[in-house]
Amino acid sequence: MIKLFLRYSAFFYSIIIGLLGWCLIYAFLPVESIEPIKLKTISFIGLNYLALIIGFISFSFKIKNDVNHDKLSFVRLIKITMIIIGISYVLRWIDLFYLRDLSFFNNLKYNRVLNNLNFKKSNFVFILASIIKSIYFLPFVLAFVLKIKLKSKLGLISCLFLVLPLIEAALLATRKPLLEVAIIVVICFLLFRKSPINKKSITVFLSGILIVLTLSTVFLFSRETKGEESKDIYEHLLTANYNEILKPKSQVVAYFESENHNDLLKFYSFTIMHTGQYFIHGVYEFNHIIEADSLPITNGANTFFIVPKLLNKTKLFNKIDYSNPSPRGSVYLTAFGGLFIDFRWLTIIVMFFMGVIQKYVYQKSKQSIIYIPILIYFLIINVFLLILNYMRGAGTYPFIGFVILLIILKLVRKIIHEKSISS
Repeated sequence: MIKLFLRYSAFFYSIIIGLLGWCLIYAFLPVESIEPIKLKTISFIGLNYLALIIGFISFSFKIKNDVNHDKLSFVRLIKITMIIIGISYVLRWIDLFYLRDLSFFNNLKYNRVLNNLNFKKSNFVFILASIIKSIYFLPFVLAFVLKIKLKSKLGLISCLFLVLPLIEAALLATRKPLLEVAIIVVICFLLFRKSPINKKSITVFLSGILIVLTLSTVFLFSRETKGEESKDIYEHLLTANYNEILKPKSQVVAYFESENHNDLLKFYSFTIMHTGQYFIHGVYEFNHIIEADSLPITNGANTFFIVPKLLNKTKLFNKIDYSNPSPRGSVYLTAFGGLFIDFRWLTIIVMFFMGVIQKYVYQKSKQSIIYIPILIYFLIINVFLLILNYMRGAGTYPFIGFVILLIILKLVRKIIHEKSISS
């Protein structure tokens, strides 16, 4: 078992970090839950973690070497992915700024309304572009793995691709891309850059966390502030619906309601408190609904609603409903909560096969670096299992985008092979 742990340490560490991180935040965060954690909740979460691990360790795949892969140099591979993803982003921006009428001059909440309201104007091509652009991190990861200097032209451009999702994040005040980009960079350094831990690396790491948390709170304030309410932003956020299940302690609320504290200190105190609450409240939300009456079984339409959403766009089928049936609305229920709505206790089987798939991708990444970015995405999902359903909605885009990219690369290799034979 120790040899297995060491050989696949990234998988096991991703689970440990998620669990340990949740427990540490819970231990130090000044909040109190309205309801005690039920045994049913703990059992469901524990059994699903166990199923994921058993699925991972139960199978071993014989990966055949792809002899044609070398015909495309790694550098050419990165360049091709950059072109494909770059075109996808251009189409995405046409969709957002032209078809959906979004603008940086609009109120951020108004942009979010327009984005949902004008979704019907987007055709299948633009949605496909949105899917493919979700693998924006692939050039950076490949360049990092190949140890291409980040100061080189190719390395610099690969870094710029990490900035692309932040444009849409700023447009819609969405915080998830900020966190995702930061985690991708951290994972790459931990797995592939064996640099010693020193004062410089610690300073850079802490500075990065500070920047991400600051921007995250700025986005939140910008999104939630409405004219005359701007001075009461703390009161507004402290009464948001997720505070109904996991609320800050009374002395914490009194601190933010007081006008006698330094604004900057209050801002960062709230940033830490809110971020911690963001990380752990999903478990309590799931705990609250696990025995809810008349909670429908959605058979995957809750987590993977993007599938019926895309099928509805083709107009080839009768319209498929993919509304969110959670009695708590849009609050996070953890990955386990979302899958519970979809499959109830059959989620254990889903998690088992998720472990099997991860094992395949892990072993495949040892043979071909093109699989490393999607492996990293799986590691992110593992870290966030107790926090949010990272696979829900657009969270499935990278998997679909990755498969599309593999098909495109296979076609490109075939064309190059045929040209080499004809010449």
